[in-house]
Amino acid sequence: MTTEDQKINHQAIHLLYEKNLYRIDQRKPDAQPAAAHHSEQPAVVLNHPATASPVVVVSRTKLTPGSGSSNLLELILKACQLQPESVPILSPLTPDITADGLKTNYQPAHVLMFGIGSSEIGLTVYFPDYQAQKVGGIQYLTAPDLMILESDPDAKQKLWKSLKTAFSLT
Repeated sequence: MTTEDQKINHQAIHLLYEKNLYRIDQRKPDAQPAAAHHSEQPAVVLNHPATASPVVVVSRTKLTPGSGSSNLLELILKACQLQPESVPILSPLTPDITADGLKTNYQPAHVLMFGIGSSEIGLTVYFPDYQAQKVGGIQYLTAPDLMILESDPDAKQKLWKSLKTAFSLT
């Protein structure tokens, strides 16, 4: 058997490559950290209904209307008894998506992260996928990328179990 025949499941890959392999920092040396100038550079916002929201979604997948990932996210939000149009859906494409920025700008009770590790938003605590963790009064729930969830029934089932607990659903 050669290594070409080996397959690594998506969770193992996520754990191995939770952080980027490299980071290009374009700030000047005397510039403030990204969180300090949060209001100067807005995040890529895919859906921004209001300033405060009980739930915020951060998704690595680029969502386009009618795409499988977009439809799946809409179903997830509806299953949690949320109106998709009232939930801010953010993309981590800019450095100002931080735990502090989310708390300041949205005051969420829950942050759902798809394909995003806790360290990518500036938290020093590791969150395993599907295990809700409360930090600073906000409950964070990480899950694999929406594109992975689309084609993995077991991952969807694990996500649903954790969402039922996080949102007190029956």
